[in-house]
Amino acid sequence: MFLSKHVLSSTHKALFQNLRLFSLPSNSHHGLSTHSRDTQLREALLQMALRGHDMNFQDYNTILNECVSKRAFREGQRVHAHMITTNYLPCVFLWTRLIVFYVKCDSLTNARNLFDIMPERNVVSWTAMISAYSQRGYASQALSLFVQMLRTEDVVRPKLVTKIHKTEHSI
Repeated sequence: MFLSKHVLSSTHKALFQNLRLFSLPSNSHHGLSTHSRDTQLREALLQMALRGHDMNFQDYNTILNECVSKRAFREGQRVHAHMITTNYLPCVFLWTRLIVFYVKCDSLTNARNLFDIMPERNVVSWTAMISAYSQRGYASQALSLFVQMLRTEDVVRPKLVTKIHKTEHSI
């Protein structure tokens, strides 16, 4: 399976050392997708705390999707903090989802910090960060990151060139 749990770096842990996440006994094994669709996001977060180390890719992905769609910044930070406190190392997809979450919540600095410490990146993660800069009018940062992506040997080359849009305002 492509997902595994690993101990996170001290740099990653330091990003959220000030966040508090209550921890409850891990005795619940209910699926979280039902909770996040049918009940409040708060219920899904409580379920996450109850499950502790038993969280998996689908659980985190479901809650992160809710946080992104609701632009629920604090709740998304709790999900990220939970990954850190349970030593869950997300796959590239979830790392990228976290970046998208921070971007959608207008926290470009947090998105970039997370991007910078990702242990592995793919074209999608690069494009998410480049697009974030581009859409917010930071053309030079977007271009710089795009050039950096092209120089990186471990990234799969995009078949189509990632477009960097410079917003032009009509006079």
